[in-house]
Amino acid sequence: LGKAFQEVLDMRTSALLAKPIVQYVGRSECDLNNKKTLTQLLNQLQPQLIINASAYTAVDKAEVESDLAFAINAKAPEIMAQYAADHNATFLHYSTDYVFDGSKPTPYNEDDVPNPQSAYGSSKLAGERAMSEQDAIVRISWVCGFHGANMVKTILKLGATMSELKFVDDQIGNPTFADDAAKAIVNIATSG
Repeated sequence: LGKAFQEVLDMRTSALLAKPIVQYVGRSECDLNNKKTLTQLLNQLQPQLIINASAYTAVDKAEVESDLAFAINAKAPEIMAQYAADHNATFLHYSTDYVFDGSKPTPYNEDDVPNPQSAYGSSKLAGERAMSEQDAIVRISWVCGFHGANMVKTILKLGATMSELKFVDDQIGNPTFADDAAKAIVNIATSG
């Protein structure tokens, strides 16, 4: 998702005469598990808009690394949201359908009551709850795209090497193409 944002924003800023300054920050520049590092980076960059496309996304592993999942998915967004509130900046945060329990037979909407069933879902919900009303949350699911690992690439890789694939059949999802999500959010963030 972060790489998709970078491509969309680079395309958008190259088309503008007065280019806004866009700073991309990855794992090598900022440890989201370190409050001091994150706070220092925000104070150094002084962003007017923060788009948080980062997350601890190893759903199963989060059960044994819940402290790390909560640090990245809850505490880091809380720090970003607080910075935005204190500096009159805009904060956009990505969350997940894992904040719900999966029992609803129809698609979830923003008014449905969260009920996470995993450490990952609980950590993402905690991140949402740490935000202020002026911040924006976008819930997406099953993100796939050209960059990074994702379900589509995994299935294609397994299909090329295995004669038979087995899948769980108790999950319903709505795949989100990373490029589409990035374009939509950049359009929302830059309109008005």
